Amino acid sequence: MQKAESARAAHRIAEATDHYEKAILIDPEFIAAFNDLASLYLTSTHPESAIAELEEAVRIDSNRPMLFMNLTHWLFPDSQV
Repeated sequence: MQKAESARAAHRIAEATDHYEKAILIDPEFIAAFNDLASLYLTSTHPESAIAELEEAVRIDSNRPMLFMNLTHWLFPDSQV
């Protein structure tokens, strides 16, 4: 995750995406990686991918309110959530 975060901070989006995806392959239940990858997709003009990543994270663990808040925020960007 540290490599992904470093790449993201340096605006190396493709590299950061690759690191998040690798983290998910290593641990398919790594919710933080799904959430961060979704955030990266959203800011890099791939909102449909962001929503798909969050939906998968919710499917894995539906007991994390932040996932629902992020999903709602990205589905309804003008809402006051």
